[in-house]
Amino acid sequence: DRLVQVATYDPLKFTNKLVSKCTTKVGSNSSFNWLLLGKEAVVCYNSVPSHVNFMTGPLHADYTPKERKKPVRRAAQASDDEEDEERPEDLKTQKKDGDQLSAVEHNMKVLSKTLKKRCKQSYRDNIAKFESMDFPNDEEKKRASKRFKKHGSDINAIQYLMNPQSFTQTVENIFSFSFLVKNSKARI
Repeated sequence: DRLVQVATYDPLKFTNKLVSKCTTKVGSNSSFNWLLLGKEAVVCYNSVPSHVNFMTGPLHADYTPKERKKPVRRAAQASDDEEDEERPEDLKTQKKDGDQLSAVEHNMKVLSKTLKKRCKQSYRDNIAKFESMDFPNDEEKKRASKRFKKHGSDINAIQYLMNPQSFTQTVENIFSFSFLVKNSKARI
């Protein structure tokens, strides 16, 4: 069994040799010449491996670029009986009745109702929890009551907005919720 022999270096000797070779003296000052080190070290890495291949083939193969067809512009067809073009300013705007809502407005209305319903349910659940708790003293009860008044109707946004069965609905919920936050009907 043959073992691969790797040359070993003494790091102290290597460093001393490197400093003595790459140090330049200017007057009484001496400094390390990094440019000289770079020129000396590039010799080791300047070789190119032979038979380099890429997915399209070897580098030495002749390359012939594909000929591209020149784009042909079509002439505009001029018809004698041109139809009246509709321009944006000529279009009639649809007036919405109070009963008609856009899809986004409808989504926001449904989300807002659901949010209110969930907040009320959360508030009722938290009241029940608060009343069933035993407090060691009145001061603890006052602090808990204060905390409850501030955060009593808060709900978990992840449970409320995320739908594990539908990524699309989750994104729509978050989008609609952002508008509720913008309109100060909800907070994060």
